[in-house]
Amino acid sequence: MKKKKSKSRTQLQQSLLADKEKFLIERPSGGDIRVALVYPNTYRAGMSSLGFHAVYSILNRMPGVSCERAFLDSPLSMAGMLETVETGKRVADCHIIAFSISYEHDMPNVLKILKLCGLPYRSADRESLFPLVIGGGAITFLNPEPLADFIDLFLLGEAENTLPGLIEAIKDSSGEKYGVLKNLANLPGVYVPAFYHPEYDGEERLINIRPDSDLPAVVKHSPPYTGETPASSAILASRTEFSNCFLTEVSRGCPNACRFCVLGWDYWPYRSFPFEKIRETLESALKHTRRLGLIAGDLGAYPGLEKLTEYLSKQDARISFSSFRAESINKNMAELLKISGDNTLTLAPEAGSENLRAKIGKNMTDEDLFNAVDTALSHGVKNLRLYFMAGLPGETDADIGAAIGLVKKIRLLQEKKAGSGSGLHVTVSGFVPKAGTPMLFFPVCPENILRDRLAGMKSGIEAVGGADISGESARQAHNQAALAKGDRRMGRVLEEIAGGIKSYTAAFRNSGIRQEFYTGSLIESKDMLPWEHLESNTPRSILEKVFKKINE
Repeated sequence: MKKKKSKSRTQLQQSLLADKEKFLIERPSGGDIRVALVYPNTYRAGMSSLGFHAVYSILNRMPGVSCERAFLDSPLSMAGMLETVETGKRVADCHIIAFSISYEHDMPNVLKILKLCGLPYRSADRESLFPLVIGGGAITFLNPEPLADFIDLFLLGEAENTLPGLIEAIKDSSGEKYGVLKNLANLPGVYVPAFYHPEYDGEERLINIRPDSDLPAVVKHSPPYTGETPASSAILASRTEFSNCFLTEVSRGCPNACRFCVLGWDYWPYRSFPFEKIRETLESALKHTRRLGLIAGDLGAYPGLEKLTEYLSKQDARISFSSFRAESINKNMAELLKISGDNTLTLAPEAGSENLRAKIGKNMTDEDLFNAVDTALSHGVKNLRLYFMAGLPGETDADIGAAIGLVKKIRLLQEKKAGSGSGLHVTVSGFVPKAGTPMLFFPVCPENILRDRLAGMKSGIEAVGGADISGESARQAHNQAALAKGDRRMGRVLEEIAGGIKSYTAAFRNSGIRQEFYTGSLIESKDMLPWEHLESNTPRSILEKVFKKINE
């Protein structure tokens, strides 16, 4: 009798992974265009990203397109051959490798994945048209320039309006790579870095980004999505931040223009989705799971909150939320907390003192914060999560002390209302200036000072009984800031990291680049931004006006 061929270990891993997933859209099948949608981090991180789900849905709803997923830890990646989760297709054999990039720290992983695919890092060294390497995601609202030498084209902004048109244009394309990219560069929201050339002065400062003569000086973003259907989960998976939780948008952007935050500036304008559309989306999801997650920059600002609360109160479901603004926790919000079954409230004071909060546009008083905590604890919440930043412009030791004092007072209130068994977790990160926000012009707090302030907050909060603390180091904040503010030359640093260099310090040294060049100086009006040739939702002139107000 002929012996039956056994599955390989990696094939078995794939089938086990697939068994734990529940598809809410039609599974991908054969198509004229094969797309590998890649999240440059772990499966857990990628499948917790609503934007990743949204793009997967868009592509698989297109006729003639088959989109499968891959991650940094996908099966076979350790063996040097990246394959898709769905069918084990080699990523390098797809027509398109589409990266969904959310964070600066994932940039080196883009190069690592190209290596796992057996492809050269740099676009110029990949002569064939296919696979075409595309970059999209939140990073395109910020600063994609450190990746410019490695990506064939970026899709700037929100995907709903322009991704289908781009894919159709690629389907109709043939010939050599240069000519195809030239044609694609004329589409709305498409940025081909190879056709934009940075120029530097004798001090190596960026002074110009010169486009090819037949292309515009400024690449426009995709227009904001104005449809009524919110993005939602395409697949339910157990190995995510919220196991088998169905995620859906309630709104996009944020009506609160905190001066450090990309959500209110780069995702402008603020849009809320009609309650009826959200209800339809949730009713469909409840056929598959009893766990729901509502995503909003400020859920309390949602116009249909009262209707949403009434609807959810009648469902046998556990509900999770993105973080709340303390001043928005009113009667409706409290009722929503009560019925959610989620016993944790997340708040982000960001700074310890009211004066510093006002300076960064976080208009939250101590009283707002205490009232929010008191209301939440009175409606069944037991555990609290608080987010702070250290190293903010204008910050003093007194502000650090105020943050510690705030945590102490909140913990005392929590113990009184919820008992000693309740938990308080505090996350503290170093301030990183972000493109598209008024605070992008600030330098990063010097590493030694930031290290001391983070250590001070850590020791002060650890001394509070029942509270614990986590967060990134001062060195990690500086590394992130260099990528957030860096120009195309930062690609040399990414190559070092992707090639196996363990520390950014060594990567900068090997690249001949001073990290302080990007992180240590105030950006002045005469300085050119590395992303100046990419349209911003908010003109630089407005950002500079707000920046001046911060310094008054």
